[in-house]
Amino acid sequence: LPGPYDTAIWPTIMTRTGAAERVFYIHDCTNAVLRRVTITGGYKKLSGGGVYLDKARATFDSCVIATNQTFNADNWGQAYGAGIYSVNSVVVFTNSVLKANTFANTPFYGRGGGAYVSGGDWTITHSVVVSNTVLGWYDNVAYGAGFFFEGGNHRLLNTLVADNNSGFYADGIYANAGLQLSNC
Repeated sequence: LPGPYDTAIWPTIMTRTGAAERVFYIHDCTNAVLRRVTITGGYKKLSGGGVYLDKARATFDSCVIATNQTFNADNWGQAYGAGIYSVNSVVVFTNSVLKANTFANTPFYGRGGGAYVSGGDWTITHSVVVSNTVLGWYDNVAYGAGFFFEGGNHRLLNTLVADNNSGFYADGIYANAGLQLSNC
């Protein structure tokens, strides 16, 4: 046996194997738990370079979601959630890092460099959201480099959101949803 669990010696790193693939797709799952997992290198057209959540209940505990990309070079194209794309999902994101997720082949408009969240219920605690980027063809069509929340009710508690870059609106958080911030 390799010895006691040590993420420095025995990391769990999930990455894509194909040309344009996301790393995780979680759909209609009632109890997905990812603990001490790094999700990196995802590259997907339209949405969810790293993780795609659809009507899921998921926990990310001590995870790193980093350097994933989404793209859409189509004329008038759209792209959402380079790190995480979430639709009508209940998510607990704790002691985790969402960083350096970005858009490749800039779409006409982009939403959510770190995460795009539509509906559902997210709780983010003791986490770091840094260096995510969202881009668009024009200066006024890129929103929410750290998070883009659209609908649902969400909470950020004791979480650092910093150094994210939006081409236009909300470098940190864009919210058209219920949002509670505490000690952020």
